Amino acid sequence: MNRARQAARHDRLEEAEDLLRQASPSELASEARFRRETATTWHSIAISWARRDEDRKAIAAYGEAIRLAPKNLEAWHQLGHLHEDAEQTAEAKSAYETYAALAREKGAGEDEALALSHLGDLARDRDDLDEAASCFDRALRIAEGLEDQEQVSMLLRRCGDTARDREAWDEAERYYRRALALDQSRDDREDVLTSLERLGHLAEIRDDLDGSAELYRQVLDLAQEQENKLEVARASAALGDISFRQGDMAAAEAYSKRALSVFSTLGRRKDMANCLLDLCDIANRRDRPREVAEHAGGAVEIYRELGDHDGLADALDTLGCAALDYEDFDGAERHLTEALGLRQAMDAHRDVAWLTSRLATAALGRCEFDEALSGFQSALALYREHGGPYDAAACLAEIGDIREAAGKLEDAEACWREAIALFEEAGSPEIAAALRQEAFGSR
Repeated sequence: MNRARQAARHDRLEEAEDLLRQASPSELASEARFRRETATTWHSIAISWARRDEDRKAIAAYGEAIRLAPKNLEAWHQLGHLHEDAEQTAEAKSAYETYAALAREKGAGEDEALALSHLGDLARDRDDLDEAASCFDRALRIAEGLEDQEQVSMLLRRCGDTARDREAWDEAERYYRRALALDQSRDDREDVLTSLERLGHLAEIRDDLDGSAELYRQVLDLAQEQENKLEVARASAALGDISFRQGDMAAAEAYSKRALSVFSTLGRRKDMANCLLDLCDIANRRDRPREVAEHAGGAVEIYRELGDHDGLADALDTLGCAALDYEDFDGAERHLTEALGLRQAMDAHRDVAWLTSRLATAALGRCEFDEALSGFQSALALYREHGGPYDAAACLAEIGDIREAAGKLEDAEACWREAIALFEEAGSPEIAAALRQEAFGSR
């Protein structure tokens, strides 16, 4: 045993494991002290494997420790963590449930609350929101009984997050307000900032844009006071989004550029790319396609570097549409074709339909009418299966225009009539009326 402990202490983990396995079953069965020491050494080995990110070996070592000391709370806790990190959800759930049961049996309330919190997180991850709410509520009641204010604050936000996920907005706000009041009474400024951010996000979801902006301004002020650059950037980005939704493009641009600058100093490349796409939306609203292209090009470079195919497809789509706006039809085709390949690999059918229709628009700009017609027809077929009536109507209107240009007026009118009906079905009567007037006049 001493040799095994010595090997473990000097990080010779395989040697330590081999020595521990040489212990006779009779020694382990008859000598409680020997069994405890062996379990402790296995636990130490497991910790060392985990520090090396050797999760599989750490799990095996914790298994040995638990076999010898099955009521070791920390071993069950860490085993659950390792399974969770390895995305072995069933095994993590089993470990945390054992951790919770043992903690309850021993009267270890803090451990039981922690185990229930982990179980709540797992339930949220698999969208079992009722189970998540039950776990967090039980953990909250234990933490309140222990007067563990820091844990209570964290669990109030967890309960709020789960209520928000269930779209129980009023319930979520009550939890967040309770957390905020507790954080303020504890003068814990980091938690105050976190609770304010949750309330700001909730207000934005509920379309209370003025209320959300006020809360995020408080977050921004507090983050600046704490010199918390990451939260400064996040609050600035959020205020940029809110200003955009409120139609204040100058404020939206100022906040988004500030967020971009801070994310850049922090080296947060993906956040930078996301800010660049936000700036694309603002430039689009201002009808500045060249500016859109500049921002989208920067986002493409970052997403490509990060290997983020979803972000890359979005940025290429934006870049291609900007090229359409300033009539660079060859450039548009190049960017949109690359985005289409990425979306097809993801089986993102609605995005494929959109990109196919944009490529048809590029063909139309080059006066390649057969190619354009084929593209709009392909997009229409996808929209009929995967999209909504508005998207299908837009394709039908384009097909009708191409049919008219080819002298096939009867076919064109059939397309326009169906498009008008679909626009009305989609809740866009103004667009339906405009198309009816353009296509049929007073007829």
